[in-house]
Amino acid sequence: MNSTTETIRDKIRKLLRVVECDSASEAEKSAALYQASRLSQKHAIDLDALGGEASDFGSTKLADFGQRSPSWCLAVTIVLANHFNVRCFVSRTPSPRGGRDVSWYCFGCAPSRQIAVYVWTYLRLEFCEPIAI
Repeated sequence: MNSTTETIRDKIRKLLRVVECDSASEAEKSAALYQASRLSQKHAIDLDALGGEASDFGSTKLADFGQRSPSWCLAVTIVLANHFNVRCFVSRTPSPRGGRDVSWYCFGCAPSRQIAVYVWTYLRLEFCEPIAI
């Protein structure tokens, strides 16, 4: 591994630390996630192999829906699985109103999940935004 790649890896680690920082604003966290995602894809760096920060595997809830999830959810989860090193799954739990409530989750290391949540939120806004004619 050359020094340029290691420099980029360090930059990605620093960006992911900004996301974890309590004093950072939501805009700063969002910008840091975007930049980390862009750098990791541009330089083909696997976020799961970044070191100690990448060892925290777990699941994160992406969204809750009523009895049915929108049709765009499946397409977005395929994008997340193919490009952001996470696996997405749906959970159906009994609802107090009867029937089952639907929740989407992603599973992977902490940096990958953070980026997946950011991408999910961004694409959700894109799909739900009204189309101007």
